[in-house]
Amino acid sequence: HIPDHTDAVVIAALHEESGSLVVIRQFRVPLNEYVYELPAGLIDAEEDIRCALNRELEEETGLKVTGMNEKLSSQKTYLSSGMTDESAAFIYCSCEGTITKEYLEEDEDIEAFLVSQEKARELLDSGAKMDIKAFIILNSFAKLGKDLFA
Repeated sequence: HIPDHTDAVVIAALHEESGSLVVIRQFRVPLNEYVYELPAGLIDAEEDIRCALNRELEEETGLKVTGMNEKLSSQKTYLSSGMTDESAAFIYCSCEGTITKEYLEEDEDIEAFLVSQEKARELLDSGAKMDIKAFIILNSFAKLGKDLFA
């Protein structure tokens, strides 16, 4: 009878000025390799989903959230229900600004970048290692472009 809460946010962000998807490349110890992912992070005890969204996107990319698509965003989904009860709010949002590493924590090894619809296709075709959430969003963005966020 533990209170039910959402553990993390996973962020599908559209950069307004460029019309590009925000993607990160992060070193992951279990794979001993860099993996393409979406920005994401844990929700702190005193935070709600919106606060975690704003904080995590800024920390990992330097970008600022300008809007959240309530219709597409979820309150809670499960990341690997066969292995763990870890849950996340999957958030579709828009953002602005310039990518920077200024807000990364000292132990984070993250590179953020903007991916056009064409670049999404190239990245998928490259065979690069990627998180399943990034794979799904990149596939959708490659097909739909900005319409994915409508």
